[in-house]
Amino acid sequence: MTTNKSAVVVHNIRNWMKDHHMSIQTLATKASISKSLLGHILTGQRKLQDDVFDRLAIAMEMPRQQLETAVPLEQHHGQYTLNLRGKADSRIAKRHLRQLLLAVEDCVAMYE
Repeated sequence: MTTNKSAVVVHNIRNWMKDHHMSIQTLATKASISKSLLGHILTGQRKLQDDVFDRLAIAMEMPRQQLETAVPLEQHHGQYTLNLRGKADSRIAKRHLRQLLLAVEDCVAMYE
């Protein structure tokens, strides 16, 4: 699975979990995978393998194609909020904020 497609799938899984008020543990149990594996997939520490993808799709009662489809931002129900603490008064902090902004812009562009 390509990185962009994997990012879309992970994003869709997270949104589905949020919409269905489902915890990582509950979805992992329904999909017969470990909680730590699902957590690592959702944080990008592990790649989503096809067999696990199939199990998640079945547990979510959703076709694979629907999980692989990017949802336009206009269709999202919630509003995104980012809270930052502290000050960005050092060069390093400002660089990190620029990198974060670029990453957010990349994610937004992926769904447009």
